[in-house]
Amino acid sequence: MAVNIGEPYKVSNSEIQTFKDCRRKWYLNNYRRLVPKTVKVSGPLALGTRVHGALEAFYNGEDLIGSYMQLLKQDEIIALTNGLDVDALLSEGEMGRIMLEGYINWIEEEAIDSKYEIISNEETLEMPMLDGRVILRGKIDMRLRRKSDGTRLIRDFKTVGQT
Repeated sequence: MAVNIGEPYKVSNSEIQTFKDCRRKWYLNNYRRLVPKTVKVSGPLALGTRVHGALEAFYNGEDLIGSYMQLLKQDEIIALTNGLDVDALLSEGEMGRIMLEGYINWIEEEAIDSKYEIISNEETLEMPMLDGRVILRGKIDMRLRRKSDGTRLIRDFKTVGQT
């Protein structure tokens, strides 16, 4: 059994959505903690994970494109080791690099980051529910404070695939 008696059950929005979409998938993935054996290093989820990782590194003082290329290289090694389509990964990787270069240009041209103080980066939040028996968990990309009026905000980075 995946839940210890007496301890609250920690649940995320994505787990709730999985339960709503397919209870069997929820049971196997979340309750039984079984995961597919397939390795995926390309596709929308993998691209978003790499971009988020690079943005986290960037806002922790590292080079954005350098961090992204390092994450892409790690995925390339995984793809080569597992006999996956490296060309598709590298094509997708190029799209991610272009997106991040566009992001850098945008924040420089619009001076977006100069308007905010960064409070935290990649933070997990928890809220007890149902008399503490369940804890709702969520992850935010960035917590900010607007310099002009002190308003607290959350920045949520998103990547989208080609349509």
